[in-house]
Amino acid sequence: MFHAGSLAYPEVEKARQAAIYSAVPTIVDVYLDRAAVIPEIAKDAAALLLAMGQREAFLDVVFGDARPEGKLPFDLPSSMVEVEASREDVPYDTKDRYFGLVMGWGVLV
Repeated sequence: MFHAGSLAYPEVEKARQAAIYSAVPTIVDVYLDRAAVIPEIAKDAAALLLAMGQREAFLDVVFGDARPEGKLPFDLPSSMVEVEASREDVPYDTKDRYFGLVMGWGVLV
């Protein structure tokens, strides 16, 4: 992702990704060093993995040698409208979050 500006992918990139997801089941690994607006990826990809530091476990999870689990340290908003409407200095202020703060995850089927 980008370190300044929008937390969402540009529309051209979203369209490129959507074409891939509709053509072939796709496992997407998103490295989060800050929040991101990724509801389209979460909805359309065959699987979504979110990484926040540990990158080596990706293939272990994909091939079933490790169980994906963790907790988000921040909300993942549903849109840039939600980002712009929230107060940046107030925690938990995203009204329509796609994934919530400290949501525990495991295997999603």
